[in-house]
Amino acid sequence: MKKIRRLLGTIERMQAITNQTFPFNVVAVLKMANGPKPEKLFAAVNEWHRRHPILGACIKIEKKQFFFQIDPLKEIHLNRIHRKTESTWKRVAEKELNSFVDYINGPLVRISYITQASGDDRPAINSGEIVLTFHHSVMDGVSGGKLLDELLCLLATADPGTSPILPEPEKLYPPAEVFFPDPYKGVRGTIKNFIYFMRMMGDELLYRIQTISSRKQPIYHKGLCKILPCSLSIETSELLLKQAKKAGLTINNLFDAALLKSVHNHLYRNANTAMRFFTFANLRPFLKPPVPAEITGSYFSMLRFTTRMVRDIPLSVLAQNLQKKVYTALKRGDKFCAHLQCASIMKVMLKLDSFRMGTTALSHMGQVNIKAAYGHLKIDELRVFTSNFYLGPEYSAQTRYFNRQFYWDIIYLDSDMDDKQAGEIADDIIQTLESFAKETD
Repeated sequence: MKKIRRLLGTIERMQAITNQTFPFNVVAVLKMANGPKPEKLFAAVNEWHRRHPILGACIKIEKKQFFFQIDPLKEIHLNRIHRKTESTWKRVAEKELNSFVDYINGPLVRISYITQASGDDRPAINSGEIVLTFHHSVMDGVSGGKLLDELLCLLATADPGTSPILPEPEKLYPPAEVFFPDPYKGVRGTIKNFIYFMRMMGDELLYRIQTISSRKQPIYHKGLCKILPCSLSIETSELLLKQAKKAGLTINNLFDAALLKSVHNHLYRNANTAMRFFTFANLRPFLKPPVPAEITGSYFSMLRFTTRMVRDIPLSVLAQNLQKKVYTALKRGDKFCAHLQCASIMKVMLKLDSFRMGTTALSHMGQVNIKAAYGHLKIDELRVFTSNFYLGPEYSAQTRYFNRQFYWDIIYLDSDMDDKQAGEIADDIIQTLESFAKETD
């Protein structure tokens, strides 16, 4: 049977390059009540794979080019795990974050299903957890939500192969840069990329000068990812939405500010210094033509900013400062230039192996395309984590709005901090956001 190929885009190549040295995965956890029988999950996964063949692909490297190579006969295996404690899913998720996806042979997804052992009569909060591990190149925050929704829809049908509620099976799309607007192609694109590169070099020099006498970010070569799931209550989440709208702030920038402020308090002792943070931009709506949400692959950009932190800066002031920086960069088109240069930058970072790329990183998925119920299947929680490594940020998070609540899924390295310090930073983030939500004029 003929094998199909698709060239990896720049950010997908960056993810593959990173995965050659460190695990770089996205791990999603669906915590369920009334979970499916394993054989039904296996059937749904097979149909899901048929509809999205890239999930079963491997990555081939030829003459410095990277390709998804799709073998229709490749299977996605289901690993069954018996729950020992209510936190078994956390240990499984951490192991997945720290384990390489075999991109050479594929598939680029692996799935574990955690259920109670037969004969175990202990009461359980959830009847099952599905842990899905993706090589980051096959999905982003937008397509990831669609993929999970589709799998759950397949589970909710009596016969996944004849489901009438789903769109047609996916057709492979080219990488993001093929759809870039004309000003970011050809000679004009080269000029814009050079200007962006020089601006980043200027920012790098200024950052080095501003932090000569500041705390230096440590590099420990053997750190492992640890996870810390948190959430805001429904009441606080609703108040936060109202307060952010009233203050003219996006949730993304507000969360970036809360994360930076808390890390600044605990790791930098609230000192005056420059700090760097990463935020992420969805490119799909800005491509020509726009790329639909259900198309797999990575169609986003990773942007780094430097901001000056001062002692006890109010959250709203910091959030406004960050929002101005991000808005200016996005309006200027930096999201396209950052996308095109990310693979080259990662190669340099891995070769130098001498300093970290930033202090914090936050990816906000917004309101995810996941329902609270799919027939008898009830989704209690959706958790999402992304691998980190010692050249990455010291403290990072995936956030989303699901079932009227904001969820925070924090990732840190055990070489950077112990569980106690990581928990203190997380508590500070939640308390900072709760205080902002309850502010009155």
